[in-house]
Amino acid sequence: MDQNIFTKIDENDVVFRLRKRAEIRSQIATRKSVQEGQPDRISELLIEAANEIETLRKEKMSNSKVCYVCGSTRNLHYDGIWHGWKCDAPDCFEL
Repeated sequence: MDQNIFTKIDENDVVFRLRKRAEIRSQIATRKSVQEGQPDRISELLIEAANEIETLRKEKMSNSKVCYVCGSTRNLHYDGIWHGWKCDAPDCFEL
C-alpha cells in the first residue's frame, strides 16, 4: 500500500505546485499539443522536476537523521512541513 495516501497534502509545497501546474497545462483545450493529442514537453519537464525533488528529499531523509534545528541525533521525528528531522528536546526551538 502506498504510504503517501496518509500524508497531509501541503499545497504550498513545490512538488505539489509543479505537479498541479503540469496537470493544468495538459488540460488547457486551446494549447496546440492538447488539440493535437501530443504530450506537452513543459508538463513532462515539470513532472520530471517534481519526481527528482522527491527523490532527493527521500535520499536526504534516509542519509542524515539529525535535527535540522540543533543537530541532535536523539529522539527524532520527521517534520513533513520542513522535510527534515526534528528532535523532541525541550530546549530545541526554531528561531
